[in-house]
Amino acid sequence: MKYYFLNDLKLILRVPVALFFQFFFPLMMMLIVVGADANKSYDGIRFINYYLPCAISMGFIPLALVTFPLWVGKKIENGTLLRMNYFGLRTHSIIFMDILCHVIFGAVGSSIDIIFALIVFRLQFFGAGYFFAFILQIFIALITLLVWGGVLSLIVKNTQALMSIGLVIMFFLYFISNCFGTINSFPVFIRDLAKCFPVSYMGSNFYNIWVGKQYWCGKFLWISAIWFGVGVIGLVLLALSNKRLRGNAFLKSAHTLRGKGKVVEV
Repeated sequence: MKYYFLNDLKLILRVPVALFFQFFFPLMMMLIVVGADANKSYDGIRFINYYLPCAISMGFIPLALVTFPLWVGKKIENGTLLRMNYFGLRTHSIIFMDILCHVIFGAVGSSIDIIFALIVFRLQFFGAGYFFAFILQIFIALITLLVWGGVLSLIVKNTQALMSIGLVIMFFLYFISNCFGTINSFPVFIRDLAKCFPVSYMGSNFYNIWVGKQYWCGKFLWISAIWFGVGVIGLVLLALSNKRLRGNAFLKSAHTLRGKGKVVEV
């Protein structure tokens, strides 16, 4: 498993879409949005402190809903998952390592965002407690998104369609997360709909955590718990109903050949 995990980390660095959205895109948007109002401040707090959660969410959303589903979907589609099962790696262990790999990738991306904002726009810190509460809650958001990325990879069987659907969902979540403008400018029904998605709170409420106004976003936590719980149940049910995951084609073929009196060598 250690070799598989290290290889996973190496392979994800070769995915152009992952690198672009996780590293380049958030920094580019910071330069465009914050650069235009770099000297603007609210109650002595620079604008970058309010925009940072949006920048981080811009990396997390495509990581969980485009890169991760494609990562899992391709392994199911081309038989890689079953081949690894044949060599003794359990499916749940493989998926856990894939999730951990993407969480680490997200951690590196968000760290780069914070360092970049600190160096270029003089990002402010408001206490260790608020900082760790902020980090904990953004990773709750990431893990919840990853669970639904897994659900998406099992619902959509074709990887080309998977990428298209993932991108549509990504841009929808961008808009309701204040990434491209304040949600208050949207119609009332869109604003009400946005409140049902945990990630929308990253852009509209998480800056209060970063600037030291509150430790926890209560609505985000209980809505995330609902989405996470439903997502895990959906993921288990879909995995159990997926023909490619229920049985190991290699083991079945080996069993069939043995039953016919033939010797199977690996």
